[in-house]
Amino acid sequence: MVTHNVIDVLMFIFEHVFENESASKMKQQKIEKVLQHAGFEQTDIHRALIWLDTLVELCDQDDDGVLVHTQGVRVSSPLEQEHLSVECQSYLIQLEQLGILDDYSRELVIDRALALTDGKLSLESLDWVVQMVLYNLPGRENAYACMESLEVSTYLH
Repeated sequence: MVTHNVIDVLMFIFEHVFENESASKMKQQKIEKVLQHAGFEQTDIHRALIWLDTLVELCDQDDDGVLVHTQGVRVSSPLEQEHLSVECQSYLIQLEQLGILDDYSRELVIDRALALTDGKLSLESLDWVVQMVLYNLPGRENAYACMESLEVSTYLH
């Protein structure tokens, strides 16, 4: 089952808290106060902030040679297939083909998406994960701008 409350908290952070700052620049206490004031439950806030901290850590590593960029085809693992529908997998492939995601950002998106769900992740939730990853990855401003101008439904037709 998708953890909707955590996704709701993350979406709120993304839409209302990160006006001009990335997650790595904001103080966790400030974010937590805003979320409590907005009425989110402490458990959901805590889980969302852990998810966000992990994202910031991974973004700070930003491709330290961990991944080799190849022209090959990536095959989803059984775990990924269990949690990411064919629609979600196609969406990621299309974002790569458009040059919005590269190898590193794709793997980061998959990691963060799998950390959010025990069931199937919706395409809309995956879209938010993509946007949060690109927003927080240094040097991905153009890719993030492309995401803002496109709608999820346009990728799948």
